Amino acid sequence: MSRHVLSGRPDQAPHIDSAPTIGLAWLVRLRWAFVVAEMFVAAGVTWFLGTPVDAQAVGAAASVTILTNLALLGWSKRGRPTSRMLLAAVLVLDGMLLTLALRASGGAMNPFSVLYLVHVVLAALLLDGRATLIVAGTTCLGFGTLFLGTETSPHAHHLHGGHESLDLHLRGMLVAYAVAAAFVGYFVYRVARALERREREMVALRDWAARTEKAASLSTLAAGAAHELGTPLATIALVAKELERAAVMPEGRLDRASLSSDAQLVREEAERCRRIIAKLASDAGAAQGAAPREISTEAVVTRVRASLDKERLSDVDIVSAERSAFVTVPDETLVQVLVNLVSNALDASAQENRSRVVMRVGAFGSRVAFSIEDCGSGMPEDVLSRLGEPFFSMKSGRGMGLGLFIARSFAERVGGSLTVESSVGRGSTFVLEVPGGVR
Repeated sequence: MSRHVLSGRPDQAPHIDSAPTIGLAWLVRLRWAFVVAEMFVAAGVTWFLGTPVDAQAVGAAASVTILTNLALLGWSKRGRPTSRMLLAAVLVLDGMLLTLALRASGGAMNPFSVLYLVHVVLAALLLDGRATLIVAGTTCLGFGTLFLGTETSPHAHHLHGGHESLDLHLRGMLVAYAVAAAFVGYFVYRVARALERREREMVALRDWAARTEKAASLSTLAAGAAHELGTPLATIALVAKELERAAVMPEGRLDRASLSSDAQLVREEAERCRRIIAKLASDAGAAQGAAPREISTEAVVTRVRASLDKERLSDVDIVSAERSAFVTVPDETLVQVLVNLVSNALDASAQENRSRVVMRVGAFGSRVAFSIEDCGSGMPEDVLSRLGEPFFSMKSGRGMGLGLFIARSFAERVGGSLTVESSVGRGSTFVLEVPGGVR
């Protein structure tokens, strides 16, 4: 037996953070990593290069990073908006703190000066072109200050063949960093902007597809309305023509019984039109804007019984939950959805000359489940995969294919779920779960 989940999404649209908010969250994580990295860098420089480290300066840089990070965490938790200007200010501050830590632990000789590129990459991803240039320029300036007033160990002079060779190497490092920062910043910025442009185009494409689908749905709904209303309106027009002809007849030739019958037929067909319009309005979701309210499952079942024809109701076995069970949903739509599910089950069972349908109501935790089981022929995988699509029907023109679509949309809106279990030759079971419980 195959089981398909037709719905189950939350009743509210997911919250989507802005790009600066996401960037701030990741920047805070990265800054915690930088605090740990600064400690290891100071220890590594002392161990490998033999260069003395100003522990107070490194500790001050780490302390400022920790305090500002805590402030940023408080900012984000209070839900305050994050601007690109704030991100730029944090990246500039981090560049200055990194410069302080590097000057205190070897200056230009410290191999971890490559960490400046991290700030350039983050700026290119999160900021505009001008802010990226400011951050890149700040890191280049910070890297340049590492060459001012720093002393190198005699061991380093020996490795580079003398003082002049070492100075040349360090100046080359500065030029190499400036070139690398320019290339990395430019290309990362261009790629990030291209991805943003592609995302905007995808959003525009999805909006266009949604509008096109809505237009197609309205067209199909209008065609269905024209088809459903065509027959009764044609009957009314024919009877009206007969009444018009009778109106000019002499008094003695009037057939009052025939006129009364024609008038009754017009009234019946008008009532039929009213029911069709009401069903179309319900299927289109007009009743789904109602607010949820608490109602007992017993009352729901009673209203479902009252909505079914007497002939069809005799083929339905209803097993209710305990009397204290309740649901908290828009009750009118819930009743309409259940009536549609039961009617579908009766139609499926009738095709196999087995008209029995079982509807069970059960409460568990904060959910109430309505299960409708038919004795039909079941559904293959290709049909199950399309259930819930608007205007998809297996009734060969006898339905508009909106019942399951409305049921699925209703379940999604109230935070419930709609699932189906079906096996070819063994029937199907639809389970609608909605918020509720037991008093």
